Amino acid sequence: MRSLSSTPPLVLLLVIVGASGSQWSVKYTQKKICALKGSTVFINGTFTLPASLTVKDAFWVLSMKMQTDIRQTPDYKGRVEYLTDKHKRFSFKLNNVMKKDEKEFCFRVITSDNQNWTYAPGVQLIVPGNARFWVPLYND
Repeated sequence: MRSLSSTPPLVLLLVIVGASGSQWSVKYTQKKICALKGSTVFINGTFTLPASLTVKDAFWVLSMKMQTDIRQTPDYKGRVEYLTDKHKRFSFKLNNVMKKDEKEFCFRVITSDNQNWTYAPGVQLIVPGNARFWVPLYND
């Protein structure tokens, strides 16, 4: 029988994807949000990107194919505000919610080396008609 002291040392190499900062990810706080017409809604989340990159620009789009920041579109100009911090948390504020805002919103990042990343599926905004009963948030 061998004693533990005579057992050769075991070297354990543990690699955690993303721990080294080499992983892209976005986590939306909710997948669906319900808001009444005329109200203000916030869509929140966090993101990570490889440590070698920095964010050149971050904004919201209406689909994977859309390249345009929704703040620049006629339907959203003046109603949208973006809030981010150095911890890579983001929030999208939409004022005066309208029925036509019932869409999927996706977060898009442009990095220092001009890589473009759109994170889908995004967050589905639901705007009920003449609601008498309203549940503000729900999960799938």
